[in-house]
Amino acid sequence: MPLSFLPKIKYYYLWINGGSYAIIKVADHGPGFSKADKEFLFQKFKKLSARPTGGESSNGLGLAIVKTLVDRLNGEIELVSDQGRGATFVVRIPAL
Repeated sequence: MPLSFLPKIKYYYLWINGGSYAIIKVADHGPGFSKADKEFLFQKFKKLSARPTGGESSNGLGLAIVKTLVDRLNGEIELVSDQGRGATFVVRIPAL
Protein backbone atom coordinates (compact mmCIF):
# COMPACT_ATOMS: atom_id res chain seq x y z
CA MET A 1 0.00 0.00 0.00
CA PRO A 2 1.49 3.35 -0.96
CA LEU A 3 -0.04 5.30 1.95
CA SER A 4 0.79 4.14 5.48
CA PHE A 5 -2.69 4.71 6.90
CA LEU A 6 -4.58 3.77 3.73
CA PRO A 7 -7.46 1.95 5.48
CA LYS A 8 -8.02 5.06 7.59
CA ILE A 9 -7.73 7.67 4.83
CA LYS A 10 -10.34 10.33 5.36
CA TYR A 11 -9.94 11.91 1.93
CA TYR A 12 -7.43 12.83 -0.70
CA TYR A 13 -7.69 14.96 -3.80
CA LEU A 14 -5.76 16.84 -6.45
CA TRP A 15 -6.71 20.09 -8.08
CA ILE A 16 -5.15 22.98 -9.98
CA ASN A 17 -5.56 26.26 -8.13
CA GLY A 18 -6.12 29.04 -10.67
CA GLY A 19 -3.60 27.42 -12.97
CA SER A 20 -0.69 28.39 -10.73
CA TYR A 21 -0.39 25.37 -8.41
CA ALA A 22 -1.18 21.70 -8.39
CA ILE A 23 -2.41 20.90 -4.88
CA ILE A 24 -2.50 17.44 -3.35
CA LYS A 25 -4.23 17.05 -0.01
CA VAL A 26 -4.30 13.84 2.06
CA ALA A 27 -6.10 13.55 5.40
CA ASP A 28 -6.45 10.53 7.66
CA HIS A 29 -7.83 9.37 11.00
CA GLY A 30 -4.46 8.00 12.15
CA PRO A 31 -2.74 8.85 15.44
CA GLY A 32 -1.61 12.30 14.34
CA PHE A 33 1.73 13.87 15.22
CA SER A 34 2.99 15.34 18.47
CA LYS A 35 4.83 18.66 18.69
CA ALA A 36 8.07 16.73 19.17
CA ASP A 37 7.35 14.64 16.05
CA LYS A 38 6.85 17.78 13.97
CA GLU A 39 10.45 18.88 14.66
CA PHE A 40 11.83 15.72 13.03
CA LEU A 41 9.06 15.04 10.53
CA PHE A 42 11.12 15.12 7.33
CA GLN A 43 14.44 13.72 8.62
CA LYS A 44 15.73 10.45 7.15
CA PHE A 45 15.47 7.32 9.29
CA LYS A 46 13.72 9.20 12.10
CA LYS A 47 11.04 7.07 13.69
CA LEU A 48 8.28 9.15 15.21
CA SER A 49 5.79 8.41 17.98
CA ALA A 50 3.00 7.93 15.39
CA ARG A 51 3.28 4.25 14.43
CA PRO A 52 1.75 2.59 11.36
CA THR A 53 -1.70 1.24 12.16
CA GLY A 54 -1.97 -1.37 9.40
CA GLY A 55 0.76 -3.65 10.75
CA GLU A 56 3.23 -2.51 8.09
CA SER A 57 6.85 -1.74 8.91
CA SER A 58 8.39 1.73 8.82
CA ASN A 59 11.98 2.64 7.99
CA GLY A 60 11.61 6.39 8.51
CA LEU A 61 12.14 7.36 4.87
CA GLY A 62 8.67 8.07 3.47
CA LEU A 63 8.21 11.70 4.52
CA ALA A 64 11.90 12.49 3.86
CA ILE A 65 11.47 11.27 0.28
CA VAL A 66 8.27 13.28 -0.19
CA LYS A 67 9.98 16.43 1.15
CA THR A 68 12.95 15.94 -1.19
CA LEU A 69 10.68 15.54 -4.22
CA VAL A 70 8.53 18.54 -3.27
CA ASP A 71 11.65 20.69 -2.78
CA ARG A 72 13.06 19.64 -6.17
CA LEU A 73 9.78 20.70 -7.78
CA ASN A 74 9.99 24.11 -6.04
CA GLY A 75 6.91 23.24 -4.01
CA GLU A 76 5.99 23.25 -0.36
CA ILE A 77 4.47 20.77 2.05
CA GLU A 78 2.38 21.62 5.09
CA LEU A 79 1.18 19.43 7.96
CA VAL A 80 -1.92 20.15 10.00
CA SER A 81 -2.13 17.70 12.89
CA ASP A 82 -2.89 17.29 16.56
CA GLN A 83 -1.87 14.12 18.35
CA GLY A 84 -4.77 11.68 18.50
CA ARG A 85 -6.80 13.59 15.88
CA GLY A 86 -5.35 12.50 12.55
CA ALA A 87 -3.24 14.44 10.09
CA THR A 88 -3.64 16.42 6.89
CA PHE A 89 -0.73 16.93 4.49
CA VAL A 90 -1.05 19.63 1.83
CA VAL A 91 1.46 19.64 -1.04
CA ARG A 92 1.60 22.63 -3.39
CA ILE A 93 3.61 22.31 -6.59
CA PRO A 94 3.90 25.08 -9.20
CA ALA A 95 1.92 24.16 -12.32
CA LEU A 96 3.90 23.85 -15.55
